[in-house]
Amino acid sequence: MKNNIFVKDISAQILNISTQRADESTTKDIEQFKLEWFSKKEYIEAFTSGSTGIPSKILLNKKYMMNSATMTLSYLNIPENESVLLCMPLKFIGAKMIMVRALVGKLNVIAVTPSSHPLKDLIEVPYFAAMTPAQVASSLEDEKQAATLQKINTLIIGGGPVNLDLFEKIKNFKNNIYSTYGMTETMSHIALKKLTNGFENEYHPFSGVALTKDENDCLVISCKKLGISSLKTKDIVKFNSDGSFLIQGRLDNTINTGGIKIQIEAIEEKLSQIIDFDFNISSIEDPVLGEKIVIIANKRISCDELIKYKEFLPKYWAPKESFYTQVIPKTLSGKPARSQIKNLVMQLKNEKISK
Repeated sequence: MKNNIFVKDISAQILNISTQRADESTTKDIEQFKLEWFSKKEYIEAFTSGSTGIPSKILLNKKYMMNSATMTLSYLNIPENESVLLCMPLKFIGAKMIMVRALVGKLNVIAVTPSSHPLKDLIEVPYFAAMTPAQVASSLEDEKQAATLQKINTLIIGGGPVNLDLFEKIKNFKNNIYSTYGMTETMSHIALKKLTNGFENEYHPFSGVALTKDENDCLVISCKKLGISSLKTKDIVKFNSDGSFLIQGRLDNTINTGGIKIQIEAIEEKLSQIIDFDFNISSIEDPVLGEKIVIIANKRISCDELIKYKEFLPKYWAPKESFYTQVIPKTLSGKPARSQIKNLVMQLKNEKISK
C-alpha cells in the first residue's frame, strides 16, 4: 500500500493527544484507532449513523480518508500545530475523520468523553472542532460552555441538520461556524455552508467535487479523490449559477397526500418556528388521500393546536392527526430515525383503533 510512507512520516504526530478529559473507554478507543490506522490494512472499520436503518459496519479506504481530510483543512485554512477537539464516539466516521485530519494537518488532539456537553470543564479552547447539532444546542444552554463555543476559531456542525432555532442562536457569533453536507459513501462532507460571519443559504462544494442531478432532481456526486463516480443520492437539489446548491429535502421523505408532494423536512422547519418541544412529521395510509400527514411529539397536542398549525402552514402541509410518545426515536448521532418513527406512528395508530 502506498500509504506506508505517509504513515511512517506522521507516526509520532498521532501520539500528541491530550486525554485529561477523556474516560477510560475513550482512551481505549483511541488506542484501538491507532492500532487499526498503522496496520498494513488498506481499510479501517467504522459504523454508519443509522439514520435510515440499523447502524452497520463499513470499510473506509485510508487513502480516500486522507484526501477528504486534506480537502476540509484546505477549504477552512486550518494551520498546522493548532488543536482539534475529539468529542464523538470513535466507532463512527465523524470521529475517525477528526483523527485523520489531525494526522494530515499535524494538529494536536484534545480528547473528551463523548457527551451532550463536550465543552464542559475544558482547560484549553480548541482552534478547530466538529460537533453535532445536539451538542451545540446543549452547550448553548450553559453560559460558560456557550462562551467557550464562541472562542473556537472554526467549528463544523455535522451528523444532522441545523434547524432554524439553532441557526438563530448562533448566526451573530464572530467565530467561523459551518454546516456540513456529506454521507456514509463520501466518508465525510463534500461541501460546507457558512452559518456565521456573512452566513450563506447554500452549500459550497470542495474543489474536485463534481455535482449533477438525476431525473428526480436528486444530487449525483463524483470525486476521483474520494473514489466516487456518479454516486446517486436521495437528496433533492437546486443548483445556483456559481455551483453552490440548496438541499430541498429527501426523495424518501416526500409525502404524497392527495397528489400533492410535500417534503417532511420543509414542514418540520416551518413548524419549529412555533413549536418548542420535540416533534417530527410522518405519515400514515389514508383511503382518500393516499398518505395523510401526521405529527408525533413528546407532548400531547390538542385539536386547537392542530388548527393553529393549519393556519400557520402553507395549504396542504398541516398534520391532520397527532400522536404522543415519551421519547421520539433518534439515531446515535441525533438524527430523526425516520423508519422507526413511521413504525411507531403505525403502532400508536393501531392502538387507537383497538381501543
